[in-house]
Amino acid sequence: MTYAWTEVNIIDTTVTATNISPRIGMTATAGDRGDLAVFIGATYLDAEVDLAGSVTFETPDVGDGSVTIDYFIRQSNRDKWNYLIGFNWDPNRNWSINAEGGFGGSRDGVIAGVTYRF
Repeated sequence: MTYAWTEVNIIDTTVTATNISPRIGMTATAGDRGDLAVFIGATYLDAEVDLAGSVTFETPDVGDGSVTIDYFIRQSNRDKWNYLIGFNWDPNRNWSINAEGGFGGSRDGVIAGVTYRF
């Protein structure tokens, strides 16, 4: 579980996000090929930011030559949940390779990594 609270210098509000990612899987020994773990799960993401301000447009042929528009935008993810499947393979005690794919709902994603332990 991760909760992030971020101040970004290009907007006046903070950005918050909650991410929960439960998984279930199994680990097996593959003999000379190392250890393999496979898992399935889901990811819950709740991210939201409010943007407010105004923008002025030059309009030489209208009124006093400019128009100001005030705005308020609330951005959030459309679907809170999606599914995931992944693996972690340790071919030996020094190397580890992992990958995870998220799918379903309104977002897809892939995370992959290689680790070397010394």
